Amino acid sequence: MTADSASTRELIGNCDWAGLWGLVQYVSVDRAAEALRVLGAQDWRPSGTQQREAFTRLVAAARDCGASSSGFGDPVTLDGEFGFLRGLATHPQQELLFAGNFADTLRMWDLCTGEPVADLAGYRYGGALSVTPDGSTLIGHVRAGTCLWPLAGSRRPKFVGMDAYYGESVRDEVEGWPAAVCSTADGTLISANRQGRIQVARLDPDRSDLSPVELLLTKRLVWIEQIYGRPSLAVTPDATMFAAGSVRESTPSPVPRRVGLFALPSGQKLATLRTGWRGVRALHVSPDGDHLVGVGADARTRIWRLPSGERVSSMRYVARRETSVVLSPDGRLIAGVGRFGRVEVRKLPDGELLGWARGNRALEVFAMSDDGRLLAGSGPRMDRILLWHLPSAEPAGSLSCGRPGPQYLGFSPAGVLVAGTTGNHARPIPPSRQWRPVHSRVLMWPPLRDGEKRWERLREALNSLSGGAH
Repeated sequence: MTADSASTRELIGNCDWAGLWGLVQYVSVDRAAEALRVLGAQDWRPSGTQQREAFTRLVAAARDCGASSSGFGDPVTLDGEFGFLRGLATHPQQELLFAGNFADTLRMWDLCTGEPVADLAGYRYGGALSVTPDGSTLIGHVRAGTCLWPLAGSRRPKFVGMDAYYGESVRDEVEGWPAAVCSTADGTLISANRQGRIQVARLDPDRSDLSPVELLLTKRLVWIEQIYGRPSLAVTPDATMFAAGSVRESTPSPVPRRVGLFALPSGQKLATLRTGWRGVRALHVSPDGDHLVGVGADARTRIWRLPSGERVSSMRYVARRETSVVLSPDGRLIAGVGRFGRVEVRKLPDGELLGWARGNRALEVFAMSDDGRLLAGSGPRMDRILLWHLPSAEPAGSLSCGRPGPQYLGFSPAGVLVAGTTGNHARPIPPSRQWRPVHSRVLMWPPLRDGEKRWERLREALNSLSGGAH
């Protein structure tokens, strides 16, 4: 929490409206707008005609600005019983959001209205969600295998890879697997579970009811030392090659230290790439298919050239989650937390530093807008979402989201920012150590069309009051 934040909240807690009005002249524009909206809701006015006129103008400007200086409106909380959130995904072409919870409920939401559209069946013991690049199919990780929902026509689910786990003895251990799925626009689907079992399927081009699903390849990656960590996958846009790796999650697990490149559809191994001692948390292929990005759990992100597997560059990024390091949609930028908690934006593939900003060591999840102009970051231990302009990494304000902070962040095609908190089944309340449930929340911030202009008008009004302090 910054000094501005602490001072503002202390004055609000003490109902010191005169002190809060005096602080408006010296804090950041974001904090000033937050304070002005609070003051406007109270039955309080400053003394003096000029002060009252300035107060009225500033309160109106703050209300007109919305939630952050990047041009977002006020947050909207999706009204639903999310329970313990397990998966969240946005549609690549439409304003749709998919949210699945621990109670086996998978719901589709309209981001334009914030209303639920439909409930999808088949999300039993579900996990992560994703949508195919062409937007025709929703993919979910469930205990039975890979579950597919066609988003055009019938929404009857189809399962691929019913043998995703082995026997009753490990059923509880492998719940929610396969643990990694990737797909291409032509309908190639690749899934992997924690025993190193890879399945490659080809979906029917029509995909109105996902029938038939052709299973092209099933193989076991014994060469990755029978990976028992969480796997990661990436496939080239032309579906001629895919990469597979995993991350070590616990001490007794074998240590995966390699990423494999395989040809499609034969499954022939093309190259073996060396990684850090803990493996990789995520793999990404550039949109042109020329480079592979491996987000290492050892705080190193490595870039390889495809198909040769030659290492091009390496850079330091702290990765606690799969989304701790993100790529721009055009594949030219990469961003994450570097040294000393700094947010660093670099150029791909050479890793040239384009900009950096003071960040927060609690940052764990990031998301980039579809136009590649805005970066959002937060984490479960934070109560705000920080925003930066790209590629300069200049701060673009922040959004208040409350605690616990989000573990999911994403942008819709229209620029709506979506954040999801997984919550906990229960959390202790000191000093009695009683437990109470903490449920998940899903928030969205719609963009304002002329949001930056509105904030510029507020900044000018604050400068006229404080003599240029903003």
